[in-house]
Parts: sequence; C-alpha cells; structure tokens
Amino acid sequence: MSNPPIRLDAARHLFEIRIDGQIAYLEYREKHGVLTILHTIVPSALGGKGLAAALVDAALAHAARKGLKVASECWYASRHIAAGKVDLKGPETE
Repeated sequence: MSNPPIRLDAARHLFEIRIDGQIAYLEYREKHGVLTILHTIVPSALGGKGLAAALVDAALAHAARKGLKVASECWYASRHIAAGKVDLKGPETE
C-alpha cells in the first residue's frame, strides 16, 4: 500500500496523514537549529501500515532540507532512527 499524502502544518508543528476521518501525526519542536520529534501517534485502526515510519521520514527529510539537526523524545522515532530504516529523501509533504 502506498501511503497517502503527508501534510505539514508548520503553524501547529505537526506532520499529518488523514485516512477515513482518522489522523496519524508526528508532533515536533523546532528551536535553535534543532528539530525535536516529540510524539508519533497512529490510531490503532491505522496501525501496521507504515504510517509512523513515513511520518518520521518526512520529519527527517524536512530537517535535512532546512539544515537542522535532529533530536527525538519519541521512543518510536528514536528506535526507527537507530535501526537505520530512515529514508532521508522522505515522502513528499503537502
């Protein structure tokens, strides 16, 4: 399954995927040249589709494009990054 578009809501510091009225999202903070991933939330109905990984990859690609360092306070994002499963090209964001 290809993932639906990821929407960047910079004003709310979120990357979002909307499917069937449900929202999977990644919340981040950007301060002093560092993008910190705070939370990655995927409703159970949307689980197992790779959405969390896609959201993390989108955040990392965004940080790379802006020349930001990355930190994580989110266990999932930390594990994803440490496992080396990162796609720095990332999915396109709207």
